Amino acid sequence: AIAVDAPSQVVTFDTTFLPPSNVLVLNDPGANEIFPEFVAGTITVVADGANSIWITEAVGEQGDQVTVEVHAENAHAIERMLLPLHLTSMDAAIVTAEFSGTRSESGTPSFSIQDDQNFTLDVSWSGDGLGAGTGVVARLVIALDPFAAPQTVYVDTSGEYGFTIAGGSNQVIVPSFDRGSVRVDIASGTEDPTLPRQFALHQNLPNPFNPTTRILYTLSQGAATRLTVYNLLGREIVTLVSDFQSAGDHTVVWNGRDQRGRAVSSGVYLYRLKSGGEVTFRKMTLMK
Repeated sequence: AIAVDAPSQVVTFDTTFLPPSNVLVLNDPGANEIFPEFVAGTITVVADGANSIWITEAVGEQGDQVTVEVHAENAHAIERMLLPLHLTSMDAAIVTAEFSGTRSESGTPSFSIQDDQNFTLDVSWSGDGLGAGTGVVARLVIALDPFAAPQTVYVDTSGEYGFTIAGGSNQVIVPSFDRGSVRVDIASGTEDPTLPRQFALHQNLPNPFNPTTRILYTLSQGAATRLTVYNLLGREIVTLVSDFQSAGDHTVVWNGRDQRGRAVSSGVYLYRLKSGGEVTFRKMTLMK
């Protein structure tokens, strides 16, 4: 057990203070005594503190490139930050990550792209690591499709992330995380206010799907909107949209993962759209 108010420290397990009569001795099948080499073990105790990652918001028009900042607060020196990320719409694509003038500049930043919507930030610091503090660790450049529907694209986690504490203990702290967002607006002069709008939830594409599918819907008026995926037992799997959205066409991508980022099993799922006083739902099939 570790005391609630214990300071940051390394607790060592050793035989130094054992009397000679308690020294470990083993016997082999021939009754010969064996005195094994003993390697001390340790537990790294990390005092409570604020550890968090958050991503800022941005607004852009169709065809724009926008930038959001990734901020990190670490209460202890860290030697690595691993952060896999995902864009929730195919109408947005990651272009690059910039590290100049950020806290990552003192380390070795790595940026890998799996596809337009999935990418990973991985930064390592040598020596004493990145000292406790807060600030920008990366700037993400995101391109918006010229024909993107008005929507909010979220920059969310897509897997296990965390800070590795400096000192060689390999202890990983999972900080709190606040996703970022990019609001896509219609480019000036392209919206026709005379076009009729009818509330509709369209069949996802592709269907069946693996691992991602695109959900399109139309709102008849601006309203608080919620798009949720359920299993056939009615249990909520993930909320894809929970925001005020303008009238018009919207799209969002589901990556087949639940609210905690865990991949769900094959099967039939319901997706339900509620906007203002209007509600509808459809079925979709995940096939692995």
